[in-house]
Amino acid sequence: MRFPATDIVALYSNRWEIELAFREIKQSMLDNAYMLCTKLSDMVKQELWGSVAGL
Repeated sequence: MRFPATDIVALYSNRWEIELAFREIKQSMLDNAYMLCTKLSDMVKQELWGSVAGL
């Protein structure tokens, strides 16, 4: 294989940590107000369920 699975897992883990850091920065800038990220009306229900599941 060109890219070993262990390397991909490690890179994805690093990327996920970066995504979480960006989320925290955005939330602090918005005073922890929740905003929907989707621009598609069909996805609003899914995003709301995702936010409730994370509580």
